[in-house]
Amino acid sequence: MSGDLPPRPGSRRPLRPTPPLERTLGSSLEEYLTSQGYGQARLFAAISGCWAEVVGAEVAAHVTPRALREGRLLVSVDHPAWGTELAFLAEEILSGLAERLGEGVAERLEITVLS
Repeated sequence: MSGDLPPRPGSRRPLRPTPPLERTLGSSLEEYLTSQGYGQARLFAAISGCWAEVVGAEVAAHVTPRALREGRLLVSVDHPAWGTELAFLAEEILSGLAERLGEGVAERLEITVLS
């Protein structure tokens, strides 16, 4: 094998060069997004992707995740009554998100009523 280094004295196996550090596209993209201030974009996409599963179809029809900022999940509701309902469900929703996506996904919900 011409690419191998000569064996070390007293060693039976030749030394092999360390392979270059391999990076996945996902880790490179995450690093770039973080460097540009969009580090939570991927996490927010995951939240949006499982939202209906976590809150249920009826709630999802009236409540939409809008942004993730510094541990706060901003959501909008289409009627004030849903804002009240969501305030009661907040801990359950946050727990459901943590179960699917890991602890610390969001620490609290902030609710905005769309008019």
